[in-house]
Amino acid sequence: MKRFVKVAALCSTLLVGALGFAGPASADLVYELDESNCCGNIDFGTVTLDDTGTPGQVIVTVHLNEPTPVAGIVQTGLTSFLFNNSVSLTSLNISNVTAGFTWTTNLNGDGAGDFQYGFDCTSACGSGGSTPYVGDFSFTVLAAGLSSSTFTPNPLNPGGTKGGNFFAVDICLASDTGCQATGLAWTDNPCTEGCNPPPCTVDCGPPDQNVPEPASLLLLAGAAIAAGVTRRRRRR
Repeated sequence: MKRFVKVAALCSTLLVGALGFAGPASADLVYELDESNCCGNIDFGTVTLDDTGTPGQVIVTVHLNEPTPVAGIVQTGLTSFLFNNSVSLTSLNISNVTAGFTWTTNLNGDGAGDFQYGFDCTSACGSGGSTPYVGDFSFTVLAAGLSSSTFTPNPLNPGGTKGGNFFAVDICLASDTGCQATGLAWTDNPCTEGCNPPPCTVDCGPPDQNVPEPASLLLLAGAAIAAGVTRRRRRR
């Protein structure tokens, strides 16, 4: 009987401690690049915002679906990557930029509307659609008050034909011979595929669980107590 009481007490202690320390599942905010003025409205890739846990710091990562349908990021006269933020930013707020990309204030958002900030693919890309940059493009932003929620959509142009977009990327639509077409692909809302409620996490799937959920801990504790009862009955 004493051993059973000890097992039950231990399970209760573990359960209370786990409930006290279990935090929310970690999740990155993901935007799906699925609209364009060149290449139809298909799944071109994603832009992920990672709140690192450091106040005011966010890592931005652009991932394109290479080599199909995208051959990479290009520099065609449009700005290679465009974004907005309600926090005022300069190049001093930017670090850890993928080699070959340069902060720019000379912005061309074409059909995606007007943006506040951007990067050009300089030495990482060839001119025009030649030699697209292949791989993820990323950078870190650090500023007081910054978070994934301060990345905002651009304003709608008169008539509402452009704008309302969070990010845009100058892409090369892949073909057997190189670029079938080039132009901006953009996103106007966080990914909502396969998640309830939105927004989604990495790869538009369910949140990553870093710690057991309280419900799972309850099941474990109950199983341990039941095992103690069973042993006690067998001994009798």
